[in-house]
Amino acid sequence: MRRGWTLFAALAAGLASVGLCNKFAGSFTKPRRTLEFIGMYAFGVDPSGKPVGTVEMNVTTESSDLVIYLFDDQLSSWPAVQAEDMTCEAASKQSPDGAARYRASVNVAQGASGFSWSESIEEKLRPRFWYAVLASRTCQSLVSASDYAFEFRQADGSQLSYDETGLPTFRLIMLFVWGAMTALHVAVTYAYSPWKPAQLRWLTVPMAMEVLAQTLLTAHWMTKEGNGVGSPGSEAVSRGLHELALMAVWSILVATSGGTGVVRRQLFGSDNLTSMVGLLATLGIFVMELVLVLWYELARDPSSTEFIFDSGAGITVVVLQTGLGLWFLVTARWIFFASSDPDMRDWVKRLAVVGMPAFLVLPIAAIVGAATPAYDRLNVVEIVMASFYAAVVSVIMLLFQPRLWGEPLGKFYRPEGSLAATVDPEGLSDSALAMLREHPMPSGAQADALLEGREYAELEDA
Repeated sequence: MRRGWTLFAALAAGLASVGLCNKFAGSFTKPRRTLEFIGMYAFGVDPSGKPVGTVEMNVTTESSDLVIYLFDDQLSSWPAVQAEDMTCEAASKQSPDGAARYRASVNVAQGASGFSWSESIEEKLRPRFWYAVLASRTCQSLVSASDYAFEFRQADGSQLSYDETGLPTFRLIMLFVWGAMTALHVAVTYAYSPWKPAQLRWLTVPMAMEVLAQTLLTAHWMTKEGNGVGSPGSEAVSRGLHELALMAVWSILVATSGGTGVVRRQLFGSDNLTSMVGLLATLGIFVMELVLVLWYELARDPSSTEFIFDSGAGITVVVLQTGLGLWFLVTARWIFFASSDPDMRDWVKRLAVVGMPAFLVLPIAAIVGAATPAYDRLNVVEIVMASFYAAVVSVIMLLFQPRLWGEPLGKFYRPEGSLAATVDPEGLSDSALAMLREHPMPSGAQADALLEGREYAELEDA
């Protein structure tokens, strides 16, 4: 059946109802209901009236009271069945004008050899979702089938649903983008940067995770285009990697806005207290978001095209993530007013402008998705969100390059990427630089001595 993404996947997609496959197979050997929902699939449109795709169905049953119904998303069709709790009676009911709610139906012939049926789909006005169900013809017996298989296919042979069109190509492009970004980041950070701020080293981890995630997603979508199934396990892992990478980026920004790697640790009266509070808040919000989305996915109707951000769980996720972004801005503001260095203040402004969009990935997805029809939502939201996120990370990567803006931003960092002090490395003596390389995280007294320009021997005493 068409289901939402698993725990990690669901958060990224909150975006839309996404299926694990477009081939639906299984059995009903333990009858439970008089109507069983099989799956849903979006077909494209052809104004000339030519078929836009086909549905091929195979059912093996001993029941003489089984029927296959195909519905579309017109208000008098599947939405009307949903409104009446998806009962067998609702599915077989006639609409007020005397027409059946279902768009196609066939009685399933019983027998061990199985029953096959193929239906061509025509859509002249707009793309639509189609829904397949097995039901009791008389609504008096339970659905029983030892085996069933439903396969949806577009007119061009693709097994991607219309709302998934273009995703294989897009994911291949994103794989090259993330690969190039990560290669550039590693080269600049580890081969060419005279200073290595801690944030640059930390950023290597989520970027590498994104490369792996994009590799898995590309393989999944390209495979799914041909066989309708892809690799659901790889997709779930890739979505999980993406979510962890996103949380890592949030953590880097929150830690930086709390003073880590930017100002002396004594600024807030306790070593990194603000950063630690921010990191704990980030982790807590991330876990709450996962729980909310998992709860939503488990509770929702698998045949629904409801947008997650139209639900209470989705709205709460947006509020939590926006709140984390506001925390980031507030703590960055503290650094701004605590520093008298004009270069530092300019850099903190850039940090706020560049960093805040990272906390708006899902809020932007919510806005875009709400304005997009259900049959276009998945591919539009995925493309917008993934492109926006890649752009944000690329700018964050550049932000932490010490000499990016033609200013000696390296003075905000100690050598080898340790916590920063407002020290210009070019103004230090050779002995002071030697001490810093040996002890990249000096004590507060040592840092104060360094600021005052004292020599290596005095630093050792401190």
